[in-house]
Amino acid sequence: MPTVNHTRHNKAELYAMPVKAAEKRIVERLPSLIDNMLTLAEGVKVEGAGNVYSRPPDRDAKPRQLHASTTLLWKLLRASSSRPIAQRPKRGITQPMRVYLVRHGQTAWNAERRAQGHTDIPLDAEGERQTRFLAESYGPDAGIRRILSSDLKRSLDTAQALAGRLNIDVEVRHDLRERTFGDWEGEPFEKIAQNFIDTSLLTGDSVEEIRPPNGESQLDVWNRLEIVSNEIAASAEPMMVIAHGGCAALLLSRLLRGTLYTARSFRFDNTGVTTIGRRPEGGFHLLRYNDTSHLRQTSLTGSVDGSGGDGTIH
Repeated sequence: MPTVNHTRHNKAELYAMPVKAAEKRIVERLPSLIDNMLTLAEGVKVEGAGNVYSRPPDRDAKPRQLHASTTLLWKLLRASSSRPIAQRPKRGITQPMRVYLVRHGQTAWNAERRAQGHTDIPLDAEGERQTRFLAESYGPDAGIRRILSSDLKRSLDTAQALAGRLNIDVEVRHDLRERTFGDWEGEPFEKIAQNFIDTSLLTGDSVEEIRPPNGESQLDVWNRLEIVSNEIAASAEPMMVIAHGGCAALLLSRLLRGTLYTARSFRFDNTGVTTIGRRPEGGFHLLRYNDTSHLRQTSLTGSVDGSGGDGTIH
């Protein structure tokens, strides 16, 4: 009777590999796994992974043996496809807590649909008005105990207006900066979107992996946000986080235990407020999304930071 040897696959190794290397490992394993599954249909003994199946090739044995092989195949494919998905955080603090995620006020480059990235563009007159309305909608009785903000001026000015109303200091965070587009900053989003498409066709890399010259990829920003997202998840104090459109989408996805690709579903208006609350088991759930009711009749003309407005890129 032929024997099929199932060795354990170390999922952590896949997460540690570059994306292409992980995909190559899976492709290398597929022929042997498919071979095993076909052999099992003839009836075999399956060894490995701490178990030995030695039943004869009867109708009861085949499903169990086939299940062992198909389960391993599924786990490998799932591990590969989940890169670069963040691993599920450990259960931590479970007491109720809210996080208010806010995008900064409008800038001239927002209105012109130009990529800002790390270029330190200040709020324009409309952005200052939006920020004033936002600050007026909160006060000391809001229960917010901390304000975290990107160190870029458009975010910091928004945060300081809120800090004055809440009577708390702003904690400035470099890791909450927007993604840098490097040499592409200042270009229209439509042109940058085409640059990503052209580069992807040339290199075979996904849009999420592509770094503009001297810039960051979406994956780079996703990884950069790991420390601050873990800090927020472990906090017991209600807080407000002032950031940028693309950065905020990635941070929200992390806090909701989503993926890098989940972030593409989120779009924020200038000074839009998104509120999440902690669940009893420790995770967060969405309570309010992109609320701009504080703006009254203020006109919004800026697109999301890091996005062409049509959702093509972050």
